[in-house]
Amino acid sequence: MPLHVASLTAQRGAMQITGNGDANLTGNTDASSATGHIQVQNLDAVIETLRNAGQTRASAALILAKLFGHKAPSGGTSWDVSWEGGVMTVNHIPLPIR
Repeated sequence: MPLHVASLTAQRGAMQITGNGDANLTGNTDASSATGHIQVQNLDAVIETLRNAGQTRASAALILAKLFGHKAPSGGTSWDVSWEGGVMTVNHIPLPIR
């Protein structure tokens, strides 16, 4: 089943997450695929908010994601993400996650 997200925005104060992408969902993880772009404004504030809410896994994941992020022209942190054949690629770096 093909899925297209033209624009996604979530905002809380100065923190903002935006994204877009396409996916082909099959019910089988290895046969599904997706590509997209994610950008976060004020990533450190998002991490701190999650940490203060007790969301340790989510905040740790964003700390790791920060290492792979690119500085966006608008000042945020961005990632180009794809999933195919059980491999997630973030900013052209393959991460074999199963």
